[in-house]
Amino acid sequence: MVAATPGLGSWFRCPRDTFPEVPREAGRELETFAWSGWVFNSLDLYLENRHGFMYSNFGNAATSQQLSKARGSDWLVIPASSA
Repeated sequence: MVAATPGLGSWFRCPRDTFPEVPREAGRELETFAWSGWVFNSLDLYLENRHGFMYSNFGNAATSQQLSKARGSDWLVIPASSA
């Protein structure tokens, strides 16, 4: 989770965020997704309200929560065996 937390900046240096490089190096891209992720907010609400499905309880929930907290946004970690 160290890589997930952006480094601190200083007066003359912007904070360094190396996180985008970590999943890129550790995984492989299955399909290019060129659009905004805004639709997933609506999809999440729909799945929860209509079907009782909460993606935050899917996959590796503990790691997803840690990563979401460190990044300040929602993340879903799916084990390779479930991908």
